[in-house]
Amino acid sequence: MQQRILLEMEHAAEREAFKKLTETMGLQRKVKRGDCWLPLRIGRSYYNSLNQLVVEVFRTADTDVEHNFEFGRQVMFFHIDANDEIRYFSFSATVSYAEAERMVVAIPDAGCVAQLQGANQVGVQLSFDETTYRLILALTERSLPVKSNRLAQRRHNLPNPST
Repeated sequence: MQQRILLEMEHAAEREAFKKLTETMGLQRKVKRGDCWLPLRIGRSYYNSLNQLVVEVFRTADTDVEHNFEFGRQVMFFHIDANDEIRYFSFSATVSYAEAERMVVAIPDAGCVAQLQGANQVGVQLSFDETTYRLILALTERSLPVKSNRLAQRRHNLPNPST
């Protein structure tokens, strides 16, 4: 249990460090590296063949820059507020399909579409990759010893190699 708590703390700290790096690096640098599209035009939303809610987004500037968005990559949406500060939306999303100037992104629910459509100066950037942490947490959960677990019982019945 302690290991899980420490892992979650590390995960939160790395996610926050990633956001801070974006703020210090600047969005224009991320755009030029191909890690960010700003501004976006939000297109239609629909359910894809996997029954996932997706939204189309189109980049409207810097279309000559090659991007790093591809299937399966985690992304995060943000908008620029009235004080020119980056405000991240609270949901994470996954690239379903990416072309040169159009991307289809899987989102959690219809409320996310409404948030995107209601905001000004919306952008999207590659996100901190949550995949590794999800896998580690899942493995940690499965490997926790359970008293009724046969493997745990066998561990206790093994002869001591020092005798």
